[in-house]
This record gives sequence, C-alpha cells and structure tokens, in this order.
Amino acid sequence: MDIYLKDPLQTDYFFITAAASDGCPAGYACYGKRPLTDAVYDLYWILVGQERRREGVATMLLEHVEGLLRDEGARMLVAETSGLPAYDAARRLYLKSGFREEARIREFYKPGDDIIFFTKRL
Repeated sequence: MDIYLKDPLQTDYFFITAAASDGCPAGYACYGKRPLTDAVYDLYWILVGQERRREGVATMLLEHVEGLLRDEGARMLVAETSGLPAYDAARRLYLKSGFREEARIREFYKPGDDIIFFTKRL
C-alpha cells in the first residue's frame, strides 16, 4: 500500500477498501493490469482484518474488483497463492467465486510449498 500512499497518481496498482459499520477498516484489495497482456489483470492482495473474517468482506471486495474490471473491459483476472494449508481460505474464496485452478508449480516458494494460479474470465 506504500506505493499508493507515496504516489497516488501512479497507475500500476489500484486499491479498494472496505469499512465496517463503525467506520473502522475491514479489509482491502489491490489489483493491477498485467504488463504485456490484452486486458488481463492481477489480483495482488486481498486482506481482511482478523476480527472481520467470515463476514463476507473478502467476497464483497472481490466482487467489487470484478465489477470495476468488467467496466474497464477486462477479459481475465488472475490470482496466485501458496499451496500451504495456511492459504486454504484464499483458495476456497477463489473457487467459490468462480475462479478455476489454471496452473501449479510444485515447490515454487520452497520445498513443499507450491504456487497455484487461479483465473476467472470476466
């Protein structure tokens, strides 16, 4: 988020935020256009505060990103994550939201930790 705060006019990364009913931050998503592609975007981050998890915040953020990208004429959204159990919730979110597992590179991050690519046609 530092890049956005330091230079709000940059166009590599875009952020959307979600606030709880009390106005406190609940989560944010970061996305941007994948270089050298025709209307393909990456979902770089989607984070929800620990106290706000399992309330649908991540789904709401993801749906909002998808809507913004459709309005921009995006063709595809790509998300990548680790294969470790700690990232089960992220993988469930992507699958539940209509993404499909497109590719997996075994032991990408370290032995026993794959990288998994998910895609969704918009």
